Amino acid sequence: MRLEPTFRFEPPYGFGNYDPKTLLVHASGVYLAGSVFVIAFTFVVLAERKSRQQAEMLAKQVETLAASLERTRIARDIHDSLGHTLTDLDIQLEVVQALRHADLNQSFQAIDNAKLLSKQCIYLENQTPKPT
Repeated sequence: MRLEPTFRFEPPYGFGNYDPKTLLVHASGVYLAGSVFVIAFTFVVLAERKSRQQAEMLAKQVETLAASLERTRIARDIHDSLGHTLTDLDIQLEVVQALRHADLNQSFQAIDNAKLLSKQCIYLENQTPKPT
């Protein structure tokens, strides 16, 4: 007694004329094409991730450089102001030296100006950005 299967294998639509070897070759081709696509897509995703990480790193470097340039600009401005104020202080002290015996009122006024200029120098020095 021979048992008949309850179902019969039917190839998919359009493959009815092919034998199982041909179907295996077609299925292998589809599998290979899918595998190549997955591998290629994986490389694209990894390359994109690497590019994004590189862009983030470059953005941090740009931010660091911008902050450094701003600190340098501020330090240069303070240096210039400090230089001008110290020059004025030197001039006021020369006036004091020249007038100390001749005109005491003008000499005391020059001393007051010199004291004010020295306070400005101290203030400007305190405004200088400190290294981080």
